[in-house]
Amino acid sequence: MQVYKISEEGELVSVPLKDVELRSDDVFVFVEDNKKNIFIWKGIDAPVRKKFISARSAWKLRGELGPLYRVISIDQGEEPEDFLDLIKNLKISVKAAPPTPVEEKPKVVKPPAPKPPPPKPARKPTVTTVPKIEKPPEVRKPVKIGIKEPVEIKVEKPPEAKPLPPPIEVDMKSILSMLEKLDTPPEYSRELLIVGTRIYALGEVRTKLFGKEKVKLSVEILDSLPEGPYLAEGYIPRVIIKNDQVLAIELLKKTRATVEEIKKEIRKGLETYTSLIKRLEKEE
Repeated sequence: MQVYKISEEGELVSVPLKDVELRSDDVFVFVEDNKKNIFIWKGIDAPVRKKFISARSAWKLRGELGPLYRVISIDQGEEPEDFLDLIKNLKISVKAAPPTPVEEKPKVVKPPAPKPPPPKPARKPTVTTVPKIEKPPEVRKPVKIGIKEPVEIKVEKPPEAKPLPPPIEVDMKSILSMLEKLDTPPEYSRELLIVGTRIYALGEVRTKLFGKEKVKLSVEILDSLPEGPYLAEGYIPRVIIKNDQVLAIELLKKTRATVEEIKKEIRKGLETYTSLIKRLEKEE
C-alpha cells in the first residue's frame, strides 16, 4: 500500500501510513497493489488546483504501474464500501479542516451627502422654420433591351461510386488467432489492442511442447479511460486489415534500445568527455 498527498506547491508527496489523516482541505492518492486500484480521495474543501493535479498524477502512476490498474475518483461524503473498509483496516480517520480566521474590517463612516442645488428655471425652446427646397424632376435615360442567343450548357454526370463492402462483424477469437500467428518485432512487446471503440490490454503466455514454443494471448478490457487526445509515445502501431476494412490496431511497446541507439549514446558521451578535457587543459 502506497499513499501520496498533493502538497500546496502541487507536487505528489509520499506519506507514511502512520501520518495519514484525511482532512477536508486535502487530496490523497492511495495505490492498492493487491486489487490493482488507484483511489483519488478529494476533500470537500480542497481547492480545484489540487483536484486537477491529483487526477493527472494518478493517470501518470497508472502509466508506470501498468494498464491493469484502475483509477477511481472519490469525493468526501460519497466513499464506496471498499474504500471505507480500506481506510478502516489502515486506521485512518477523516477530519474537517480547521476554520480560517476572519479579519474584521474597520467600519468606514461615510460623510453626509451634500444637498442638491435648487433647480434652474427651464428656458423656452426657440423654433426656427427652414424653407423647403423643391428638387427638379429626374430625367430617365432610355434603356436598351437586347436579346441574347441561348447557350447550351453541358453537364457531365459524376462517376458512379463503388458500393461499400458490408461491415465485418467483430470476432475477438478470430482476431486473437490472427495475432498469435504474427511474430513480434525485436525490441518490442505486445501491450495494447484497439478494436472498434474499445481498448484491451494484451498479455502473452508462452508454452513449449516437444521443443516447439506456442504463444497464447490473454485479453482484458480497459475501463475508466481518460478524456482528451493522447500521443502514443514509445509505441508503434500494427494495423490488421481484411476485405478493405480495419479490424484492429495493435500497439507494440518498445522494450529496449537498439544497437544503433546504444552506439549513439556512447558517441555522445565520448564527445562530452573530450570537450571537458580540452577545457581543463586550457584553464591550466
